[in-house]
Parts: sequence; C-alpha cells; structure tokens
Amino acid sequence: LYSTYRGDGQEELWYQPSLMDDMLYRIQEVNKVPSDVKKSLLDFVVDGKNIGKVTPKVAQRLCSIATQSSFIFELSQNIDASTKPILTLADDAGTTSESRTQAVASVMEHLRDNGYITGWRDEMYPVVETFDEVSNPVFLIERAASSLLGVLEYGVHINGIVLPENG
Repeated sequence: LYSTYRGDGQEELWYQPSLMDDMLYRIQEVNKVPSDVKKSLLDFVVDGKNIGKVTPKVAQRLCSIATQSSFIFELSQNIDASTKPILTLADDAGTTSESRTQAVASVMEHLRDNGYITGWRDEMYPVVETFDEVSNPVFLIERAASSLLGVLEYGVHINGIVLPENG
C-alpha cells in the first residue's frame, strides 16, 4: 500500500519515494558479505543438504564439545580432498529430526551455559535448506543459536504508521 485516501476522497502518498529507495539500498548493502569472509566460510551440510555456513573457529569449537561422551559435530573432508572441509553432524546425532534436535540442543546449551550464546528465548526454530521445507526440518534449534550455524533465518516484522485525524 503506497497511498492513502483522505476524508475528502483524494489520494495522497504517505511516504517519499526517495526515502524508500534509500532504505532498499541500505538493506541490500548490509546483506553483502565481504568476499574474503565468504571465501573463509565452511559449509554446514547434513544429508547432502547445505544448510548453513560457519567460520573455521566456530566449526572447531562445535567439534570440540562432547556431550554424554559423544561428539555431535565433526569436520569431514569434502569429496574433492583439495577443497575445504565441511561441518556436519556426527553419527551420534542420529538420523531423525528429533534425535538431531536433542543432540544439537545439548551442544547449544553447553555454549549458552559458558556465555557463548546469549539472548536465549526457548523458541525452537526449523533448520532447513529452503523456505519451502519448513514443515520437514533437518532439525530444530534454539532461535538464539541459529545464527551461529549460519542457517537460513526469517522472521516477520510489522511496522505501522498512524496518521492523525487532522491530516
């Protein structure tokens, strides 16, 4: 909706087109990942699905955490051994969404308890390769931890403008 109707039936714009263009430009700029950072990221792959991107430092930290004497994350060599390793879930994480959810949660809770993840919400978030797979997630993760794995994130933000009665 780009216009509003006044009480006298006349249509008028409620925003400045140049302001919207500036906002769109800024959104596009902050969504750009510098090429050196992009080159350093490791793929996070489960069941052949590339579901995220992590820094090597995060991958090492995830792989170093054992819960109940099991390591949940592991680095695997890519099919082409000359390329970077990939982060994946270890066999101990299981093969179902439910078992993976529990396994990953144990690692994320450890990171939370050690101050590495903040803003815990107790809100489970689906980890998927594409938005149309939300009903069949690879696993669920606490929303505050989702950015750590570089997974697809989304949300809804609603802003409203209320015009005064006198215009």
